[in-house]
Amino acid sequence: MTDESSSPVAVELSLKRYAAILSHYTYEGNAYWARSQVSLVAHAALFGFVLTNLPVGITQPSWARIYTLVGGTIFGLLLCGLWHSVLNAGSVWVDHWTNLLKKEAVIAFSSAPIWQIKVNEDYVSSRKISFGLCNLFIVVWSFTIVFLIVVAFAKWNGLILL
Repeated sequence: MTDESSSPVAVELSLKRYAAILSHYTYEGNAYWARSQVSLVAHAALFGFVLTNLPVGITQPSWARIYTLVGGTIFGLLLCGLWHSVLNAGSVWVDHWTNLLKKEAVIAFSSAPIWQIKVNEDYVSSRKISFGLCNLFIVVWSFTIVFLIVVAFAKWNGLILL
């Protein structure tokens, strides 16, 4: 007797399911990176605006300029929170489809186990890099807000920062 999971009909059905799951996986992977790229561009543009308008030298910045920069910095921190949430949600879906693909591959590709490839232990996934980049922006925005608080304090007390 032959195993039902290895019959040609079962393998054909499994291949069709695998193809359907693979299309969902591809969509989620593309959406994950598109959202991450949009967030990165938004942060770069906002940080470029804030950086070019940061007060430097011995001139006192206006209160309107300080308020604008503080608002932009707070918006950057909120954008980091949104970016982190999007990365988490996308990771859940990518992992979901990956697990389904692995289960379906056992039947569909029983003669060639494609999910048994060993990954180098020193490998850093691109998803970890994207989370790290998001965390880097959180640190940068936090330092920027601290700097602007110091500038506002100095202006309030009539001090001049060098």
